[in-house]
Amino acid sequence: MRVLRHLRHNVIAYAALFVALSGSAVAAGVALPRNSVGTPQLQANAVVSAKVKNGSLLVADFRPGQIPSGPPGATGPVGPTGAAGAQGPAGPAGPAGPAGPAGTATKLFAFVNPDSTARAAAGLVAIAHPSVGRYDVQFNQSVVGCAALASVDGNGTIVRGFASANHAAAPVTLPDRTISVATYDAGASPAALANLGFSVAVFC
Repeated sequence: MRVLRHLRHNVIAYAALFVALSGSAVAAGVALPRNSVGTPQLQANAVVSAKVKNGSLLVADFRPGQIPSGPPGATGPVGPTGAAGAQGPAGPAGPAGPAGPAGTATKLFAFVNPDSTARAAAGLVAIAHPSVGRYDVQFNQSVVGCAALASVDGNGTIVRGFASANHAAAPVTLPDRTISVATYDAGASPAALANLGFSVAVFC
């Protein structure tokens, strides 16, 4: 009798307990559809470190500046030398340089006719004609130690001949400003002195 009396007085409480227990069991057995949970369903701070699989996040999952830069890597080896490029176009001509100093060679020369008159000359003072084929050409400065070159010319005609010019080896003693020139007719056998036109130049 006591049990029946107890049940009558607490029937509402037992009914509520039954409903509560039945509801939990039903809720536990409900399956969520695929892709039904998204960002709107997640509460703030719902995903914590313990819920994230280690190594599953990428750099792209973080905002710029959240991940600090690592230290610079070691310098790599030097690459091979590349092929030579094509030759470029020529550059524009540069400005003219300053004039150089005057040369030290002396400009002494003479173009002499067979009769010992001069057609053109520079630094010439006088021409002596002591004998056939011999001419002493005097300049306005010393020619000691200078080099003298002479050659026969035909003054408009073909002349077979040659000339020699010297100072130190002259047959007679000459002033230090004089060059001795000898002209030879190469057509003779043996070659003989002859009055021929010639040119002589001296370089000091």
